[in-house]
Amino acid sequence: MATEIPAPRQTAQNSKRKQAPAPPVEEKFSALLARLNIEILPHRLRPVAQRQRLAEDIMASFIDVAGDQLVKLLAGKQEVTVPLDRLEVLVSLYYTGIKDTYIGTDSHLPSRFRQVHPFLLDYLAEGATPINTLPSRDDGHGECYSHRRVRIVPHAIDTLNADLQGLDGDQAREYFEQHEQRDVVLLQVDPADKPALPAGEWTGDLGLWVNTCALLFEPSINAENRRLRLEQLYPSEDRFRKIVRYVSRLIEKASLVEYRDGMVHGAPLSPEFKEHLLWCLGVMFEPGLADVWDEFVDAPRRVRRLGPFIDRQVRQMDLDQARIFDAAMGTGAESIYLLQKGHQVTSNEIEPRLIAHAQEAAAEGGAPLELMSYDWRHLEHLGPPEQYDIVLALGNSLSCLPSVADVRTVLTRFAYLLRPNGRLIVDERNYPLILSQKRDMSRPSYRFPPNVVYCSRSIQARPAYIPEELGVDGEFLVLEYLRADGTSVGQFKVLPFADGQIASILEDTGFGSVEQYVNLRARAGASDQSEFVTYVARRTFVESGVGSSREFEAVIAFTDVSRSTPLKKELGAKRYGAEWRKHDRKVRGAVDHWKGRIVNSTGDGFLTAFESSATAVACMREIVGDTGSDALVVRAGISKGKVSEDKYGNIRGHEVDVAARICDVARPDRLVVDDRVRLDVGDSDWIRLGGKLRGVGSRQLWQHDDS
Repeated sequence: MATEIPAPRQTAQNSKRKQAPAPPVEEKFSALLARLNIEILPHRLRPVAQRQRLAEDIMASFIDVAGDQLVKLLAGKQEVTVPLDRLEVLVSLYYTGIKDTYIGTDSHLPSRFRQVHPFLLDYLAEGATPINTLPSRDDGHGECYSHRRVRIVPHAIDTLNADLQGLDGDQAREYFEQHEQRDVVLLQVDPADKPALPAGEWTGDLGLWVNTCALLFEPSINAENRRLRLEQLYPSEDRFRKIVRYVSRLIEKASLVEYRDGMVHGAPLSPEFKEHLLWCLGVMFEPGLADVWDEFVDAPRRVRRLGPFIDRQVRQMDLDQARIFDAAMGTGAESIYLLQKGHQVTSNEIEPRLIAHAQEAAAEGGAPLELMSYDWRHLEHLGPPEQYDIVLALGNSLSCLPSVADVRTVLTRFAYLLRPNGRLIVDERNYPLILSQKRDMSRPSYRFPPNVVYCSRSIQARPAYIPEELGVDGEFLVLEYLRADGTSVGQFKVLPFADGQIASILEDTGFGSVEQYVNLRARAGASDQSEFVTYVARRTFVESGVGSSREFEAVIAFTDVSRSTPLKKELGAKRYGAEWRKHDRKVRGAVDHWKGRIVNSTGDGFLTAFESSATAVACMREIVGDTGSDALVVRAGISKGKVSEDKYGNIRGHEVDVAARICDVARPDRLVVDDRVRLDVGDSDWIRLGGKLRGVGSRQLWQHDDS
């Protein structure tokens, strides 16, 4: 039984904040929670019951009559007599009060769901109310929002349809309609594919708030059953982590449930949505650490250092009022500072506790936040491109991403959001210094100095684990956060970057000028002892020339005849030569039509260059779709980046190798492009692929869907 619940944290900062008087029902509920040592922060305790008189009456009755029973239940009693309708309201407060991604499983058939859970769906939808204050988007990209509500039904499609045709079919239909109306995503897992429960667990019916808690329920509830088992788990427990892995396996097997024309249909779960749900299941912050993150940041000291640095960047851009995207708002220090300076700021954060800290600080500072909660990897759906002057990604936030490929994907999207000559300001801890001083920094007494980004003197960080190598997927550095007396308040796992790795990826993702600062001072040499490295990257590329060569940004496209070696044997040299000449005429005509140029012929394909992604894609689609020869099948790959050209017109550089490798992974009769090209083109006719390329690293790849 999970009863280790931290007592409410009291700090001088919190004690100064005046709380509005709680309504009677909430006073009773708060008193009950206090007896349980359960902390419900003010922003999470919402007057749900006041909005529905029936719920208010039942809630008051529950607290008056059954409160002692609940205390016994959560204190370790497995079987307690609690009227189910009253218990339902209590559980519903979790759904509406916790702003976190929710994924639940329930084995009850749809026709019985409302009998068992009369209020739950209403409150679940209420808890999913978007926190962002920007206009909502209805473009099919709801997966981009961090906070989601998902229910997994462990029944086959045939079983669900049979339930619709049964005696209680009306209730089953209402179940599907209400989930759709409330934007609660329904997934389905066939019982034959359902993974086994973790060893020792007693139920697969549960509600999981991925960074907060899990509630385990009786797998079969009857209205007459007054003996109910309920259990609560927390992220610090091994069982919680096993439940998370179990839910991950369910998602891997799940299909999307679609209700239309009076029938239930299964549809494949999109790779983007599946990836997003699995990503959400990776706990970003331990709850205890998130609760004290504002103390660790020490916003007043932080903005005294970072504020003037950002101000200088704005002045250099000759802007009176900048439009700024704070991609990792955290507790809101920079967002609030910049709003008070008169700038237009859109703030993005996914962790609900950090959002709460920021909202409280913004209210005190008279700077209302324009909030979003987006997965960085889907930022192209935030709005049109080139809408911000500055993008901020501070606080070592890039290191929160799980892989180098994800870092490249995210930086590409930051470039997408920036206007020409706009600036990205991003920082990282000085990981090469940490590795070089591994012996000293691994001592338990070591603490990072509170000088730049994280300025608290009451909570400081130390590296609890330092990997042997930097900038490698799967090799994480573990940071531990401790109070002055040595008490640990949590740990955080980060991806440490190698020396020069971030600067290199910035140059590959659309940033032509990258300035480096150490502890917010201009970098003077190749090595230093500073705590943080900050990059100011401009979304522009200035053509440069040295001697007879020049560097510039171009769109590079490769074509290749599929199975050329066996085809030459099958057709013979003469026939193959004739077919190649037809193809050659087709390629040269198409490239000329789309304003590109052929750099050279590779023997079985062509290396071409274009000024825009749109013309390159149009040209390659034409060539792949009609090779000019009935005998030849062609594939193509496109990338965008910096190349160099010599006086003879030859184009070389890393991006040429990347385009060649992209062409290598394309299937016959298919076009594959990198992430930058797909974002430039902007249409939706693309299928996401894996991004591992031989010899040139990982990139997000997309195959054009000509189906």
